[in-house]
Amino acid sequence: MKTDIFKQLIFTVLCIFASLTFSNLSTQIGQKLSEKVLTVRGVSEKEVRSDLVSWKTSSFLLSNDTVEAIGKLEEFKKKFFDFCKEHKIDDADPNRYQVEIEDNWKNYYKELDKRPRYSVTLSIYVDSKEVEKIRDAKLKLTSALSSFPISSSLSFFYTNFSPIRDKMVQESFEDAQKAANCIAKSAGVKLEKVKTVTQGLFTITDSEKSSYFNTHATGDYQSGNLVKTIRTVSTVTFVIR
Repeated sequence: MKTDIFKQLIFTVLCIFASLTFSNLSTQIGQKLSEKVLTVRGVSEKEVRSDLVSWKTSSFLLSNDTVEAIGKLEEFKKKFFDFCKEHKIDDADPNRYQVEIEDNWKNYYKELDKRPRYSVTLSIYVDSKEVEKIRDAKLKLTSALSSFPISSSLSFFYTNFSPIRDKMVQESFEDAQKAANCIAKSAGVKLEKVKTVTQGLFTITDSEKSSYFNTHATGDYQSGNLVKTIRTVSTVTFVIR
């Protein structure tokens, strides 16, 4: 008898608990379904000057004798590094170079091709944080090594990104919040709270405001712009009432 009463008591408690849980869950679901939201995007953009330059300089010869051609290009390499030493370019590493040999007769019958058989190219690579010094040296290189056919190029990069990342995240969120306040005011609603925030990827591109230098006549060119634009977008969803 006591056992039946105890079982009935437990069953009653469980029913009451289940009823309360279901009621609370139904209330929460109802609130979620009736919840109104506003989703906006905020942007942060910053222009920066590149802090790393990659300088590639090449000399090219046509020859039927690869040993002779490489010997002449070794002279070019020596004069290039002497030039760098003279201009105090400490990042110039004599071991950072590459020799490429192409057989011009590979895809043609040699008796029909009047060109020398081999194209030999020696390329030297210099990476430096001293951007302005490298830009200045590049302008002087062609006249300093005028006895060699030279092709020279610069590529610019921005690497010191970490110090400005958090500030840009904050700025993009504040821009989204500003847009949301403006929309809410126009619509006659109020922002209650932030529901979700999604931070987009950071992109680094050439600035449209920076001039693009490209002089094919001298065999020299610049890849990309010295000034870069960093951009990120925050997507923020607000609960409104």
